[in-house]
Amino acid sequence: MPRTLYFEGAGCEGTQVNDVENCRIRTAFRTDDGKEFYLELLSGCENYRKYEAPPTAVKKKFGHDYYYTCPDMIIVDFCFEIHNGNGDCNNFRHPIERKRTGLAYTKANILKLVNENLGCSFTDVVVLPWLSGYRVHSGNPKRKYNLMDNFTDIPERTAERNRIYHEVARDYFNRIYQRHIKANPRVAHLLSEYETWSLVKYTDKTITIRSHTYRELIDDAERVHTFRVNY
Repeated sequence: MPRTLYFEGAGCEGTQVNDVENCRIRTAFRTDDGKEFYLELLSGCENYRKYEAPPTAVKKKFGHDYYYTCPDMIIVDFCFEIHNGNGDCNNFRHPIERKRTGLAYTKANILKLVNENLGCSFTDVVVLPWLSGYRVHSGNPKRKYNLMDNFTDIPERTAERNRIYHEVARDYFNRIYQRHIKANPRVAHLLSEYETWSLVKYTDKTITIRSHTYRELIDDAERVHTFRVNY
C-alpha cells in the first residue's frame, strides 16, 4: 500500500537541491512497528581524508594540506525517538544522527535512508510548501510534535492560500495605501516595493494576514484582514 513521507520545509523556501525542494526539511512520523520519530535533514558537505574519499569527492586545499569533499549530501541533523519528554533529543537519539550517510541529497536516497534505518516502508517523499498547513513543532508541551501521519495534504488549498498571500493580499493592501497617499501625497515616498505583510494564521477556509507598513499608509483597524479560501 502506498505511503507518502511528508516533510515540512524548515524555512529556506526556494532552495531546491537536486529534486528536493528545500535544503532543510523536517518531519515526525510513525515507523511500521508504531514507534514515533522526529527527523531533520540538511543538504551539506561531507569531508574525507584521501584514503577514504569516494570517487565523486572534490579535492580542496586547506593550508598546506588537502581534503576531499562531497557537496549536496544528506546530513542527519536530528533523529530521535519521540517520548514527549524534554530530553528526547539526547536520551533517545538514533545512531544515524550526525553520522556520514554517503548519500546524495535526493528523494530516492532520503527514502532509502529512512526505510532501511528506521524500519519504515514509505513509497515516496513529498516536501510540503510552507502554506500547506503542516508544522512539525506543535507548541504544546504535552504533545510536542505533530505527526505527519495525521496530516492531510490538499494541494488545491495550498495553491489558493499562496495566491491570496502573494497576489490578493498585495492588491488589497495596495488599494488602502493608495487611498492614504491620495489623501496625503506627502507620504507617497513611504510606499515600499517589497512585501510588507505577514501571515497571522489560517484555518481550512480562511487565511489572516497583517500589514506591517507605515502607519501613515494604513489605519490600525485596516492592518489585519481575513481572506476567504475557496478551493
